Amino acid sequence: MKNNNKYFFISLIFLFIVFTSISVLIYFEKSNVNDIVNANNSTRAKLVALEDKLALHKSLESDLKIAEGEHKKLIDSFRKQKNFWSDILSDNTNIYLNHKEKSAPSINANLVRLYTTLSSRCENNHIKLYNAQDLSMAPQQNAAKHTAECGFGFTSYNGFWPSFSLEEANKIDIQGKIIKEIVDKLAGSTVDGQSISLEYIRRESVGSIDQKHIGTDEVSKPNTKLLLRQKGLIDTLFFEVSFSGRTENARSFMNQLRSPFSVRKFTAKRSNQENEATNSFLGSSKISSTDEILPIIRNIESTFIFSIEYICKIYLDTDDFTKKLKSRNSEDDRFIGFLNNFSSNL
Repeated sequence: MKNNNKYFFISLIFLFIVFTSISVLIYFEKSNVNDIVNANNSTRAKLVALEDKLALHKSLESDLKIAEGEHKKLIDSFRKQKNFWSDILSDNTNIYLNHKEKSAPSINANLVRLYTTLSSRCENNHIKLYNAQDLSMAPQQNAAKHTAECGFGFTSYNGFWPSFSLEEANKIDIQGKIIKEIVDKLAGSTVDGQSISLEYIRRESVGSIDQKHIGTDEVSKPNTKLLLRQKGLIDTLFFEVSFSGRTENARSFMNQLRSPFSVRKFTAKRSNQENEATNSFLGSSKISSTDEILPIIRNIESTFIFSIEYICKIYLDTDDFTKKLKSRNSEDDRFIGFLNNFSSNL
């Protein structure tokens, strides 16, 4: 009996030990399972994050391709604009761009020669000249006062040369060269047996001293909407030319005013008539007439006024363009890198 009890207790202890061992094993295995579940959840979370990043990268890759296409379009557009404005400026022959700085006395001497040269040019090409002081008179009334003396926009400086700054004197020199081209084109608009009457050439003042002495040669301030010039974008010089002649003279003169000249306004008035036709290059025109309609075939002299801009500079150079953009985003290194890339591809 005792032996039976002994075996029973031994079996009970053994089973207890087995149960305890299994319980401990289950506890540790459960802990491992929790660790595995946690690790699995963490891995799944990382996988989701990686998938999101991968989707973002795929989106960025698509955006990059779009951006590269836009960048190429920008470069192509900029090149086309540069080529277009280069043609307008006529870089190789543009008086303003190719001007070499001279001393004031040298410019004064050039201006003195200019009077003689232009007067001779007009005389040899059937262009009558009128003194600027007689401009208020009609051409027919003024015919008796025909004179070879004409200031060509510089009447005040014929025999008089004030103390100009070097900058102001050189601007006058540039205007003188432009006016010489205008007179050359006028000379090319006459034909044998016909003559035209140059009433005046007016220009803008180029500085304080010039403003003081320019007198009747100063052109009236035009409507800013009429002009091509825009501060920081386009620099121009403005002139006004008036002459009397026939329609074919005006047509020929206008046809010769090619880039960098730009006709901004054109006015025609028939002599001894109220009829007047005005055309500006703003998309509007006005024509008024009297009750009397003159036949087209009639040979009638008219007075023509041309408002002309000479295009001096276009701020479309790559450096000008990128400097303006850099000034707006000067602290963004990525943007600066983009501009550098943009400049290197032009």
